[in-house]
Amino acid sequence: MAWSYELLSEEERLLLCRLSVFSGGFTLEAAAALCGDDSGDATLTMLTRLVEGSLVLTATRAGATRYGMLETVRQYAAERLAETDEEDETRSRHAAYFAGDPKDAVRFWPPDYWWIEQFRRSEVDIENLRAALDWAHETRSPLELVLAVVYQRADAVFPPEGLARVEQALANPSPNPPELRARALAAAGGLARLQGDLQSAQGFMAESLRLYRESDDRVSELVVLNRLEEVVAENGDQVDGSEPARGTEALARRMEDPAMISAALTRRAIKAMAAGDNRGAHDLLDESVAVLPLRGPVQGPAELSAAYREGDARLLLAIIEVLEGNITNALAEAEAGLEAFSELGKSYPGRWDSVDVFAAALAREGDLKTGVQLYSAVTQYREMRGEKIPWGLRHVREQTHGRLDHALGLPDFAAEAAAGRKMSLDEATATALKAAGRLSSGPDAARPPAETAPQDQAPQP
Repeated sequence: MAWSYELLSEEERLLLCRLSVFSGGFTLEAAAALCGDDSGDATLTMLTRLVEGSLVLTATRAGATRYGMLETVRQYAAERLAETDEEDETRSRHAAYFAGDPKDAVRFWPPDYWWIEQFRRSEVDIENLRAALDWAHETRSPLELVLAVVYQRADAVFPPEGLARVEQALANPSPNPPELRARALAAAGGLARLQGDLQSAQGFMAESLRLYRESDDRVSELVVLNRLEEVVAENGDQVDGSEPARGTEALARRMEDPAMISAALTRRAIKAMAAGDNRGAHDLLDESVAVLPLRGPVQGPAELSAAYREGDARLLLAIIEVLEGNITNALAEAEAGLEAFSELGKSYPGRWDSVDVFAAALAREGDLKTGVQLYSAVTQYREMRGEKIPWGLRHVREQTHGRLDHALGLPDFAAEAAAGRKMSLDEATATALKAAGRLSSGPDAARPPAETAPQDQAPQP
């Protein structure tokens, strides 16, 4: 390794050393940012020579060229970097690149465009984000809070880990704008809620709301207020000084933002479902889908945002159809939701929510074995991530998933439960679609016989 290193020019050695700060690979854009090379031309020339010398490797991921190094090469280069006066500046540039524009981390409205872009980026650069966060924490850099907000959005980050990172960053004494702190507190509240810790979630969101009100940020105030109302509603409480729940919808309509109008309508539908008004919720969800633009072949930010919102609305429509016993409609809505979420990527977590609804619909129709298998897969995923059931619809889930919850622990379904725990997301979705296709194929003879519940099994709601 030392022999190969000595054969490099001084500029190539410096680039190789700088590249050692990357973890999990990097793009040309990221490498150029480390070198302060705005055009990237000089970096590409030297990078190509390092590739030709087998010191840097290339691969294609998600249609883009990525670079990386063997761990032995990276460690050697890191040791050489530590001997120079370049290390602190290089790591600072690395952290700044993955933090991105702090204004993007702060803004709520419209949240989806940046959120989707960041989700896709963090999916491949999660190790770089971790490395940047570790450095920022060790050096008490002001970038730690920005990075923590960015980091917690990644699906690869489990909610307990994401919350720990945000809380750690909030404790960093480095000065940060109040709007960034408010955004981080809102993120902490969302992560606490995912873990079922409603008391902490309420505390984080209330503090975030206070900061937004002090800064007179009307838009962010309404977004956090809406989320806070949802959290405290789960405890049967109310928010002091709250405004009508339609405040965010009115703002979205004034801004003529279809995705956020859809989001506001969906939130109203969730509250209607929690109150038992399924008909009203259905109407709101139909409108939520109708306001969205049609997704074309080119998937830009607007189309991806529409896909995200449509997926949420379709799954809630499927749940209502299950409650009303319209299983054919439920399966169709669940499939539409799965298709919408799939536009955001094969690993997008919303696809697990689709599998969850398929499980309820299939069990209700009589295919309890497949339902248990799918429900076991979803349960395993949520337990692994430390997540609780989404939305404040506990009594609704008792009606749609009560039989599955009971069957999951019965010996009669042990084989199906075990098989489900081993399923990947792709396997679970393929199983759900195959079973749904079988049920909707027509003749009753083509359908699996309904399982006879054991004597001690709770009746299906």
